[in-house]
Amino acid sequence: MYNIDYIAAVLHNAATRTGQRLRDESGQTAAEYMGVIVVIAAILAAVVGSGIGTKITGLIEDAVQKVFNEAGG
Repeated sequence: MYNIDYIAAVLHNAATRTGQRLRDESGQTAAEYMGVIVVIAAILAAVVGSGIGTKITGLIEDAVQKVFNEAGG
């Protein structure tokens, strides 16, 4: 059978390794979210800067108006 000191050492080592792994990955999710936000901001800036945003807005307004007219409104 295993000695209680051996079991305690194994559990301590496992807890230490788990704690180190968690500390190493802290902030990783926040960095990933920040990356996604930066990409979305870049896309929005490109759309606004290129003038395609007004074209898209016009197409959406036309589609809504068409649906509204066909519904009898």
